[in-house]
Amino acid sequence: MKKILVAVIILLLVNPLYSQDFIKEYNKLLLVNESLQKQVTLLNSTINELKNSNDSLVNTKQVQIKTLENEQIDLNEQIKSYESTIDDLNKNKIKNERDHLQSSLDSLLKLNGELANTISDQNSKKIQAQKSCDETKRQEYDKGKLELINQLAEFYNKPFDDLITSSSIKIVERDFPIVGNKVEFEKKLRDLKKYFIAEQVLHEKFNEQNVSNAITIIGNIDKTESVRNLDERLKKYKLYLDGLNKALSKILEIDKKFIGVDNKSIEVKTKNILFELSYYFRNYRFNFKDYPYLTEIILDIIKLKQEDPNADIKYLIDKL
Repeated sequence: MKKILVAVIILLLVNPLYSQDFIKEYNKLLLVNESLQKQVTLLNSTINELKNSNDSLVNTKQVQIKTLENEQIDLNEQIKSYESTIDDLNKNKIKNERDHLQSSLDSLLKLNGELANTISDQNSKKIQAQKSCDETKRQEYDKGKLELINQLAEFYNKPFDDLITSSSIKIVERDFPIVGNKVEFEKKLRDLKKYFIAEQVLHEKFNEQNVSNAITIIGNIDKTESVRNLDERLKKYKLYLDGLNKALSKILEIDKKFIGVDNKSIEVKTKNILFELSYYFRNYRFNFKDYPYLTEIILDIIKLKQEDPNADIKYLIDKL
């Protein structure tokens, strides 16, 4: 800059014509230069301030970063410590639980073994008790069966006619498997069964074929008094049936003739009905026990006419 000024002064001294213009220009340059110098100074000041501010900021940030790094180191240490503690806790917890489960398992295994032994012992006792019980039951059964056979033997030693009054076909069928294989009782049991089968016909509505079959059945039985009596009743079943038919027909004729409306007419009608029944009993010497099916119908007639002499009994004809 000094060299420039010296050159300019020399030039002015040599050429005074340009001195005035040059001075003006020079003054302008000085002003510009001064302004620039101020700007440079201000800029340098600003730069210095920014530099100082930046340095301060950098230092602050470095301190903060260092602080954070230290905190991170401490945190990492704590995390490692916590992780180590957690691992220890987990290991200890698993070990404790394992030890507890193992202890429980050992207790259960011991208890199971004791229970298995107890069950085995009880099963052995049960088997022995069952064998003893079975043997006792078998002995009691054999004893009871023997006593029953003896009682049945004594029972079936009675006369045939006595057995008829003291037994039935159900009793015979019940006892047959017990004593029916014994020679001394087999025929008697079979004859009793034939007798009761034949007698059952008298409990049913008259059927000529059934009556004929029943007479044939008892034809193979020893002719005791009861057998002969049954044979006679079977042969007269039709006769007694016809007699009752006639009596019932006459009672129905009485019903047609008049209806009892007062005490006197009711009494007269009742006497007429009873007369027909009495005539049937006397004429046929009817025994209620001999013909159960006919007896049932007669009792129905008596019951209905006692309750109401005007009662309709036509439906009983169909039962004969």
